[in-house]
Amino acid sequence: MTTRTVLLVEDDPDTLASVAESLEESGYPTARAANGAEALAMLRSSPLPALILLDLIMPVMGGLQFLEHFEKDPNLAGVPIVVLSASGGHAATSRPLISKPVSLTTLLNVVEQYCTVH
Repeated sequence: MTTRTVLLVEDDPDTLASVAESLEESGYPTARAANGAEALAMLRSSPLPALILLDLIMPVMGGLQFLEHFEKDPNLAGVPIVVLSASGGHAATSRPLISKPVSLTTLLNVVEQYCTVH
């Protein structure tokens, strides 16, 4: 089977690096964006990922703004999104949630649901 990419949208460089390294060590390739605007640009110019892990509170374009644009674009339909959040702000969306700090076991269990590794 083919490995599928996880797009990480996270402004905190330590969290971004930690989550990306954990996924890559487990066989999941990652793409990284520091905010929602960067993520949208990547989605519109690259092959779609198997999953998006989305922080909510970011500069330039936060997660909720990203979701507004994402949901209006039919070309992005079908890409699942899981929210990564340390705040209670996730209540504004019905997306699945992984709480920060991120548990490696929880992270891998969620990613396995969307991505296949041979």
